[in-house]
Amino acid sequence: MSVDPNMYRQVLGQYPTGVVIITALAPDGEPLGMTIGSFTSVSLDPPLVAFMPSKTSSSWAALREASDQFTVNVLGADQEEVCRAISIRKQRKFVDLTWRPSPAGNPILDRAVAWLDCTTESRLDAGDHEIVLGRVHDLQVAHDGYPLLFFRGGYGSFVPMSMASGDVGLGEVLELVDYARGPMEELSSEFGVEVTAVAQVRDELVVVAAVGRTPESGMPTRVGTRTRFGAPFGSIFAAYGGTALRRAWLSGLGPTAPSDIDLDARLDAIRDRGYAMTLRHHYDIETTGMHYRGRGREARSRTEGTIRSEITKLVDAPSLVDHRELSAADVRAIQAPVFAPDRSVAYALLCWAPTDSADRKLLSRLQRAVVDASRLSTQRIAASQPAQRPRL
Repeated sequence: MSVDPNMYRQVLGQYPTGVVIITALAPDGEPLGMTIGSFTSVSLDPPLVAFMPSKTSSSWAALREASDQFTVNVLGADQEEVCRAISIRKQRKFVDLTWRPSPAGNPILDRAVAWLDCTTESRLDAGDHEIVLGRVHDLQVAHDGYPLLFFRGGYGSFVPMSMASGDVGLGEVLELVDYARGPMEELSSEFGVEVTAVAQVRDELVVVAAVGRTPESGMPTRVGTRTRFGAPFGSIFAAYGGTALRRAWLSGLGPTAPSDIDLDARLDAIRDRGYAMTLRHHYDIETTGMHYRGRGREARSRTEGTIRSEITKLVDAPSLVDHRELSAADVRAIQAPVFAPDRSVAYALLCWAPTDSADRKLLSRLQRAVVDASRLSTQRIAASQPAQRPRL
């Protein structure tokens, strides 16, 4: 059976691919490059990758003749012009492009999301293309931006709806987050809301996974965003933590800490009911915004005293104690703990409440659903642990 070439392209065009630029140096030091949409990982041990250039490509011929070493540049979402420049230009491809040498000496393009230094392991014949197998010697994530994609004949990026952070130091947490993926997706689907998993990493709270998206977030995804751990942020971790963790949580208020509020009692209340809530009022939105944009100009322009004053006002709120008079429209988020095998809080499931409902029954349902999702996630983690053999 013969396959129609146009139908072949149309069908395969439904599958999005990443875009990389393979680079090397000519013997005279001239940088060489070609755009590839068929790059893939092959093996972890040994570390192997592959790409498939056309046999008739003059760019591939130049790369192949120059060296058996090459560098893979994973392009960022804002690098379509770079992609087209390398594709279209026959000579002097890197004019007006900024790059630096990799450890192997090959070009790493500025703003590339990641790069890999490789040596050609083998080349296989594959019809009108070759399959080039490369052994990875060095690699690095350059920044946490989104990659450029090729889809249906055009370039673009994407908005991840379900994603996990690859942050260094979060390996064990990310393994445990996988057990919450199903409950998070069911919770998001049932209420039409965004659900995130938040972990405490030293003095920060890091969003390590997300399902769904809340329009008011103002960002494609919350994954990877960081918030300072300290009152009132991270109350669920402080509530289940020891004395030292509670003191660390309270220390963020400094001398502005309200003396007439028993914050330990409020943390005990959170622990007793099994969840915490944050109100949707202007202090919450403004202060949270400042922490999420902690490296932006707006946050840097605010004085420490102003920030502490606003945080104190947020702590001095009924959100930490009595919720009986609240509706979903009053609440910004509900969070509940997921426990690690040692019964410490591994991460919190945080459900962003609907913005368009004043229904108290909806809030009650949402509270129960978040707690149920966190308990189910904890049960799945516990069930995954190997059974302890009795000592003889």
